[in-house]
Amino acid sequence: MKVLVLVSDVPGLETDATVDAQSGLDAFITADAVEAGLRSRGHTVERALIRKSMLDALDPYDPAEWIVFNLCETLEGESYREAYVPAVLDVMGYTYTGSNTRTLHTCIHKARTKLILMQHGLPTAPFQVFTSPSEAVLVPFPAFVKPVAEDASIGVSERAVVRNGAELREQVRYILKEMGQPALVEEYIAGREFNVAIWGNDPPQVLPLAEIDYRDIADPFKQIISFTAKWDKSAYEYHHTDPVCPAQVDEALAEQIRHIGCDAYRVMGCRDYGRVDMRVRGEQPFILEVNPNCGIAPDAGFPREALAAGYDYAAMCEEIVMCASERMRL
Repeated sequence: MKVLVLVSDVPGLETDATVDAQSGLDAFITADAVEAGLRSRGHTVERALIRKSMLDALDPYDPAEWIVFNLCETLEGESYREAYVPAVLDVMGYTYTGSNTRTLHTCIHKARTKLILMQHGLPTAPFQVFTSPSEAVLVPFPAFVKPVAEDASIGVSERAVVRNGAELREQVRYILKEMGQPALVEEYIAGREFNVAIWGNDPPQVLPLAEIDYRDIADPFKQIISFTAKWDKSAYEYHHTDPVCPAQVDEALAEQIRHIGCDAYRVMGCRDYGRVDMRVRGEQPFILEVNPNCGIAPDAGFPREALAAGYDYAAMCEEIVMCASERMRL
C-alpha cells in the first residue's frame, strides 16, 4: 500500500527553544515514527509537508494510488485550522486516516462538545463559558478553568483548579488575555482519571484502559495534566503523572467506562482512532474531553494502550491505515 504521511509545518519551530514549541515538534517526531513503522510492515511511504498550500504539498500524489495518514494538528501554528485539512482531502478525493472536518471542528470547541454529549444523555460536568471575568458564576466550586478551544493542554496552568470567585476571575482573565478566546469553566471532578483509547468503526473497539497515576501529588487540586505536566521534561509533574496501563479497576466500573467512551466516540463522529478522557467520582464517570485524531507519538498514551492489546508501534500504525481503507470501501 502507498501511504502519504501528511504533516503541517510550524512557523518558527527551528528557532523556538521554549516548552511551548514541544507540542509542535511532537508532530514531526510522530511522523518519523509512523513512517518507520509502516515501512517495516512493507508499505511504500512518503511524507508531504504543508507549508503554505495544501494543494502544492499534495499535487505530486494521485488520490487513486495514495492513502493519507493525516498527522496535521495545526495549520500555520493555529489549532483551530486543523479541521480545514480533511475538508481539502475530501474535495481532492483522498482516502485518509482519522476524523472528518465536522468532528474535528466540533471537538476542538470544548463547550460545543459538552452540549452535544449532554443532549445525548452522556455524563459531563456542569460548565459555563466566560467572555468576561465579571460574569456571574453559575458553576459549583471547586472549578476547572481552561481555554474553550485548544488542545494538548495549551493554556492549562498549574492554577487551573480554582476554589473561589477571586481565583476564578484571575484564571479567566489569564485565558482571555493570553489565549485570546473565551474560558471554559466546569465543575472540577476530583477522583480517578482514565484515558480510554478507541479505534475502529463498525464497531469501534476499546483498548485496555489507562489511569493517570497521581499518587505522588498529594494536593487533589494539583492532580491535573497541565501544560507543564504534559510537555516540560524538567518539571516534577511531568515525571509524576504517568499513565498506568492496563489500569487496575474492577470490571463493573471498567465496563461502564468502556460503554460511555464508545458512546462518546460514536456521538462525536470519531473515525478510525481517538481517545476519550474521563474522571470518576465515586462510581460515576464524567467525560472530560473527546480527542479525535489523538496524539500517537511513540511515548503517548494511545500506543501504550495498543501495546497492552498486543500491537507494537508498527502494527498499530498499520491497523489505523487499514481502518481508514476498510471504512472507505464500505
